[in-house]
Amino acid sequence: MSTIHSACLRARENLRHGIVTDRRFPRNVFSGQWDDFFFFDSDWIFDADFVQWVKDLINLEDGHCACLANLDAFTDAGSQERLLFIDHKSTSDEYRSLLCGETPGDGWIHTIDRFSCTSDAFQWCIYCERSNEIAVIAIRKYSSLESYLPLMAKYKAARLDEAIRKPISYGFSAQALSTQWRSEFLKEYVARSP
Repeated sequence: MSTIHSACLRARENLRHGIVTDRRFPRNVFSGQWDDFFFFDSDWIFDADFVQWVKDLINLEDGHCACLANLDAFTDAGSQERLLFIDHKSTSDEYRSLLCGETPGDGWIHTIDRFSCTSDAFQWCIYCERSNEIAVIAIRKYSSLESYLPLMAKYKAARLDEAIRKPISYGFSAQALSTQWRSEFLKEYVARSP
């Protein structure tokens, strides 16, 4: 079995351990210990350039492969049609093609579901609810967080207080985010102190 194939299998397995699939926003959907959270517009995952962010994240953690899954269609069998894999050789054009699907209206780009992405090294995990226009990336190992900050800034991911203060998407605007949700988000997504 090749290194990439093994890494992709580990990334797929990490998805099962990274997200509590029966939770939804505003609750914390991540399983286990995560040290910090950065929020972004969920549409970014369905932009062709998202593949470069994932490749940057993989490089930063010395990983090899990431797995993106449609959680609302993800089964224990882990059917290939419900999973997309991204490695160092993946291109924006390939990613766009996979998202669009083989026929118009068939691809993930048209689906308002929940999605998650993580890697074989499992130092970060992304969760997205397209219906709420909110996505979040959780990061492990607070001691190495500084190395992630330039990537968060480059790809316009912000800590929760900033995402609310300067709404980064409609999902964080005063019209969309109720006071109750805002309060619950702030309680659920608190970064650990170093």
